[in-house]
Amino acid sequence: GINAEYGGEQDVVWVKQNIRLPRLDAFKIQIEGVVGNGYRGDISVDDISFRDCHVQTLCSADQFACANGKQCIDKKLVCDFGFDCDDHSDEAKCGGCDFSHNTCGYQNTGGVDWVRDNLYAQKGDYYLNTHWPYGSDYTKKATVTSPKIGHSSSSCSFTYDVQLAGPNMTVEVVVDSKGTGHKSLDKISKNTGTTTWETRSVNMGSVVGSARDFQVSFVGTLNSKDPTYHNLNLDNIVFSPDCAAVASIHKAPADMSTPLGAKAMFVCGAKGDPTPTVTWFNEKGAELGSANFSSDGGRIWQDDKNSLMFNSTKMEDAGTYTCNSSNSFGSKKASAQLVILSKCDFEMGMCGWENLATSADDFDWERAQAETLSYGTGPIVDHTLGSSDGYYVYTEASYPRLPQDKAILTLPHIYKTGPRCELRFWYHMMGSGIGSLKATATDHSGTVVASWLKDGEQSAQWLQGGMYMPHADDVTIEFVAVRGDNYEGDIALDDMEFVNCDMNLQPICNPGTEFMCDSGQCVPKKAQCDATPDCFDHSDEIPSNCIGNCDFEGNNCNWRDQIKNTQFNWTRHHGRSPSWFTGPNSDHTTGTGSGTYIYIETSVPQQPGDKAVIRSPRIQSTGSRCFLSFWYHMSGSHIGSLELYEINSYGIREKLWEKGGSDMGPDWLNAGVYV
Repeated sequence: GINAEYGGEQDVVWVKQNIRLPRLDAFKIQIEGVVGNGYRGDISVDDISFRDCHVQTLCSADQFACANGKQCIDKKLVCDFGFDCDDHSDEAKCGGCDFSHNTCGYQNTGGVDWVRDNLYAQKGDYYLNTHWPYGSDYTKKATVTSPKIGHSSSSCSFTYDVQLAGPNMTVEVVVDSKGTGHKSLDKISKNTGTTTWETRSVNMGSVVGSARDFQVSFVGTLNSKDPTYHNLNLDNIVFSPDCAAVASIHKAPADMSTPLGAKAMFVCGAKGDPTPTVTWFNEKGAELGSANFSSDGGRIWQDDKNSLMFNSTKMEDAGTYTCNSSNSFGSKKASAQLVILSKCDFEMGMCGWENLATSADDFDWERAQAETLSYGTGPIVDHTLGSSDGYYVYTEASYPRLPQDKAILTLPHIYKTGPRCELRFWYHMMGSGIGSLKATATDHSGTVVASWLKDGEQSAQWLQGGMYMPHADDVTIEFVAVRGDNYEGDIALDDMEFVNCDMNLQPICNPGTEFMCDSGQCVPKKAQCDATPDCFDHSDEIPSNCIGNCDFEGNNCNWRDQIKNTQFNWTRHHGRSPSWFTGPNSDHTTGTGSGTYIYIETSVPQQPGDKAVIRSPRIQSTGSRCFLSFWYHMSGSHIGSLELYEINSYGIREKLWEKGGSDMGPDWLNAGVYV
């Protein structure tokens, strides 16, 4: 340990003390105060701070220590025009320089010195200046030379800014490299001075080809003995990315999440001189192949642009993939993760879904259990398990959230899906402050290829939604939750599932077993007209396809009141019925006050025994197992009866079902009969 001790009275003012610590592993600091001989012995401590305590990595003799103190790289990688240090310090003194902070390793090698100055700066910044004062030796040259740079490609070029602020001056750019010797690259002369900066382009590769261990020099020469004051200025030396000879990766593979059975692609944009070879490895380090390889019967292959391709992904394809770009000067690696999506129930994590990390939204989706923080909104159980132990994701609408704040959950970069791909999910939108929830699938051009939207309160129950996205190509999926007018606006999602995304599925529905939705989506034929929408566009349940089906949300679906032998009519209504202690508080379809249903109002002027009759449209024919299902509500102390009849083509009525005579409770009840 280290001890620093101070005893006795020190001063009546605060005293600063510094303690130098050696290199240590994990440690703690202990400050110990000891009482002196009397009560006048208060000791105080304030403003404790650690300085320069970042860990410095100890590098070996054949390694370069990056300026961040955290990395060691091979010295051969320094000045190779590729960034190997996270802070780019391996390329900080490698020819390029704007002289803002220092000379980037450029050194004077002539008879007249160059110095940093800012008198004639283009933007108030620094540059290099040299001049020949009156009476100096005008024959001396002003030469400044770059540090030694490793290897350059045969297409290497650079630019620089120059200002000849005096007459009769010349600037020549030369390169000295191993194997090619001394070569002139560029020369500019002016007989009259100017305050204008000129940008010059130099194609070094066309002069020396691929250079090795080279240095660039800028040589200033005065061409007369005119006593006029001469200034020569140099700035903004920039080498192009094409200067890299060592194998590099200019476009690295990105993490990808893709539905089971869909396509996946990892790019690996490699460059170098000579042209590098790209080899792919799987998570276990096993080589998959290179140069247009193909495996698993052509399901996994490498294209002519070195991209790793997957046709019809399998669960076992999930993992990390690494591309290695190599040539005679060196190699670079880059890795990415492949996540295969089937169903995400959020029990173990986010499954590749992530909050948008930009300023486009205002807050984040959160993973949660049980009920949310706000009263009167949000689920109390998840959808997967139906218990408080299960997980889901949601947006918390309470403070500090404001109306119209957005939270965006995204799944970036799905490469290609099959001809029948669907995204199914369960959502929960209950509360007086519910805003909206929108799902979109957007391709690389910004075109929305599929969308889904719900506004306002929907239900106290979990409901299913979905998007049909056949042949989706390089899409990003987003769920955008918008906060409503008050804190009762929590929105939740659970059980996100991609189905039928396999590239090998047929693009048309099987007419014997499947019903084709208006959108082209295929659902089981038995799901048509079952009072539960299975098509995302609900076309399997619309009245034109399902005579007699009705949820009364838009209209009465051609159910009509019978006028003859009745005393009053059925009424389409939403929310509570006008009478106290009877009727539902909400409809059954949505479970909210905005959902609609039909009911009979039994208050004045109705009398005991009055009847209201509503009839379905004419149903032409049914199979032998046709089943009619409906939900009913009969709550109140003066309940009469509810009867269901079938009327045949001859007008003969047959009673199929009856309830009545007593209060049936506050809930909607289900009933059904074969017809």
